[in-house]
Order: sequence, then structure tokens, then C-alpha cells
Amino acid sequence: HATPAAFASHTAHRENESEIAAQMLAQGIQVLMGGGAGYWLPAAAPGRLRADERDLLREAGERNYTLLSSAADLRGLDPSAGSPLLGLFNRKHMNFEIDRNPQVEPSLAEMTTSALNRLHQAPDGFFLMVEGGRIDHAAHENDLAALLHEILAFDEAVGCALDYQAEVNDTLIIITADHETAGLVHSPNYFGEQSPGSRQSHQSLSHLAQVTASFEAMLALPQQNHDPFLLQKMFYQHTGIPLDLLRAEMALSIEAANGSYYWEQNILGKT
Repeated sequence: HATPAAFASHTAHRENESEIAAQMLAQGIQVLMGGGAGYWLPAAAPGRLRADERDLLREAGERNYTLLSSAADLRGLDPSAGSPLLGLFNRKHMNFEIDRNPQVEPSLAEMTTSALNRLHQAPDGFFLMVEGGRIDHAAHENDLAALLHEILAFDEAVGCALDYQAEVNDTLIIITADHETAGLVHSPNYFGEQSPGSRQSHQSLSHLAQVTASFEAMLALPQQNHDPFLLQKMFYQHTGIPLDLLRAEMALSIEAANGSYYWEQNILGKT
């Protein structure tokens, strides 16, 4: 997304993802891993997001890249091999950590370790940029449970870098954030003025530990597209929190889930 794109491309807008992918390939970067496979596929291919007929995966193969598409591919790598790596593990964004299937998508820590193992062989040293990019997405969506899982996944990746630094002590690690989103310090029901060890904070984190899916994954489930009242049941199943929505609140929830006023106007009636 925007941060890795800024390190490897020049384009007028962050949404020019097909052009960004082409420029990343042209740079000859030794290790590229993440989502966005659809932007590497030609317009005729299933799952493609490009509008043109360039097949960047074929071009990467011609440039001697080792192509990875699953967690198993990554875990089966020969650490002594020297070819460049291109790992594309989702058509668009990687799944939130709370939703990630470890048999399909590797963790950020796994990708970090694999990148360090491959780049360690560089005779003149290397630069590696690792982004916990979906921390920002979870914060934008006010999805605190998903956010905490993303932060913990990033922390694990940092731990992998620190382990590497302990073995290769001329390694510099810089950890930073480009901005904060959603104002967690202004959420008194979760953290607010409570100290980390307070009973209220502990209870809130215990509730969050029960959550088994992100809002994004819940809204993608098909059941609520044909029975709006299943929204309450589905939410309880994945969060343990019972909902007792007013008619107007239900209409707004379905509108958000479906991106239109269809349910409010045609199923629930005007509210």
C-alpha cells in the first residue's frame, strides 16, 4: 500500500496500484511480499485487478524471481537460495490477523524472518522495510479487537528483527508510525483514563479476547444479505456481545453492510 509504494515507486496517487506493481518489478527489488496479487495479473486472468494485458507474474519469472502464493510455499523455501523472492498471498489486502488462515497466508513475522534470511546473504548489507499496514485499516474501521491482533502481529515481527540484530550486531532497527487513527486514548469505555492494570481495562481486554472475527469478515458473510435480523445473531456468535437494536439502528447497520439504502427502504420501511 502507500508506505511500501513510497519506497519503490513514483506515481501521482496511491490508488494507481497496477502502475505501482509494475514499477516495483522494474526496480529489481530482492524481496517483495504481501497482498495485491490481482495487480500482477493480466486483464484476461481470473482474479485480475489490472485493466491491461501485462502479466507481471510471467515477467517476474523471466527475471528469475521465486514466486510464492501460499504459506506452505514460504515455509518450504531453501534459505540458502539466492534468487529474488516475490510472495503474493492474497488477491487484494492480506486478511486481518484475527481472520488469517495460517495454512493459506503467512504471518508478518514469518515474512520478516524469511526476508531477513534471504537478504542476510547480501555482501554489501541491505535495507528492509516491513509494514504492519492493517493496523491503520482496523483503526479506521473502529475495530478494536482486530486492531489489537494487528498490533500484536507487528510486535512479533519486531521481535524477529530484534532476534536477527542479536546475531548480526551491526544491524540498525528503526520502528516508527506515520500517523495515528481513531483516537484510542479518547475511548474511555476501553482505556481512557484507566491505568493498564485497572480492573476496567482488564475487563475490556477480556471482552476483546472473545472476539473471533473482524468487522470486515463479519460484513462479508452472506447471511445478512437475505435476513437483516441475522445480523444480531451473527454479531453475538463472533463477539459474545448481545445486540438489541432499535428499528432505525438495524436499518443503518444493514445500509452499512450493503452499501445502499435498499434494506431500509424496501425491507424495513422508512424510519
